Amino acid sequence: MHLNECYAYFALRGFPMPPEEVSAALGLSPSKSWRAGDSHDAHQIPGKKREESFWRIDSRIDRHARVQLEDHVKDVLSQLEPCFTAAASLSRQNRGLMELVGCFHEYYPGLGFEASTIQRLAALGVEVDCDFYYLASESEAQQISSANAVARHR
Repeated sequence: MHLNECYAYFALRGFPMPPEEVSAALGLSPSKSWRAGDSHDAHQIPGKKREESFWRIDSRIDRHARVQLEDHVKDVLSQLEPCFTAAASLSRQNRGLMELVGCFHEYYPGLGFEASTIQRLAALGVEVDCDFYYLASESEAQQISSANAVARHR
């Protein structure tokens, strides 16, 4: 049985300076970063160059922990707290994003935010993007495929 995998991250996109300057301005090391023009990872898109700069900081909560998605967002916000004003300024200038990702195998935890979390996201000036995937087991996928095949033959 596969466990759910959920996480969140704060990202800045398309900024003109090197990612190291973002790190210095925030006093944080990124979980991942790159410059416009860098190559994609070989297994993603060989030979293709990245179109824009990117800097992100991930939630520190284990991706398979049985917690609410909001807990991941709160963890990212707590990491940004010491540099919140600078992060909000950079976010407004450089397409700030709070990304939530969920790959659901066993259950869907739902999505809800306390008013204080929504207020912090608004103060940070981010877009919120949710990428949620329900990943059926092989037996469920076979049942769905068989049902679709039967339906097509009627």
